[in-house]
Amino acid sequence: MTPEQRRSYKYQQQRAHSAVAMAGANGDLIKQPCERCGLNAEAHHDDYRELLAVRWLCFNHHRQWHTTNGYAQYDETALPSDDFTVTDTLSFRLPERLVKRIDAQADKETRLRTNMVQVLLQEALDKRESETSKR
Repeated sequence: MTPEQRRSYKYQQQRAHSAVAMAGANGDLIKQPCERCGLNAEAHHDDYRELLAVRWLCFNHHRQWHTTNGYAQYDETALPSDDFTVTDTLSFRLPERLVKRIDAQADKETRLRTNMVQVLLQEALDKRESETSKR
């Protein structure tokens, strides 16, 4: 793989992974068990051009798929813009009671859950910053 192909591959890989993460957080994509053995699974893309077309494979079957089939398909001509930068993604599991509060607040303010989490996190950061500046 040439450096340009690698850059294109990584760019499309990140886009596809981010799309799956966002769809999962929004409830648009529901995590399934491994299609081969039924264990806990992770999303696998056969083709990064299809952002939400995933199959659910456990760790072992996912690695086995790549050993047999190699890389996911991608568009070799698609490159990020010059100002493209990789951004960090924050992933965490919230306690059920907190999810219920977030959902209730989101319903009240007619927002999506992910937007409500962003609002609440920003409020918490602002509060922490103001408390720190008072010291």
